[in-house]
Amino acid sequence: MLLEINVTAEAFLDDLREQVASGQVIVLIGAGVSIGAINRQAAASRVGLLDDGIGRREHVVEGLPDGWGRRLHEQPATGDN
Repeated sequence: MLLEINVTAEAFLDDLREQVASGQVIVLIGAGVSIGAINRQAAASRVGLLDDGIGRREHVVEGLPDGWGRRLHEQPATGDN
C-alpha cells in the first residue's frame, strides 16, 4: 500500500521546528556533511584526519623510527586499521 502525503514545505518546516523545540529530533551527520562544510579539506574525512595526525606527530615528536610516518601514511589507504 502506497501512502500519499501532501504536505507543503512550510507545513513541514513548521512541524520540524515544533519537533526540534520539544526535543523529539536527533540529527545524524556523517562525514559527507563535514567534508562539504569545510570545502572538501582532507582532514574532514576519517582517512584525512588520520593522515593529518600522522604528519603532525612527525613534526612534533623527535626520535621516531625511520620510515614510521611513511608506513602509517600508506596504511589508512589500505583499510588495514
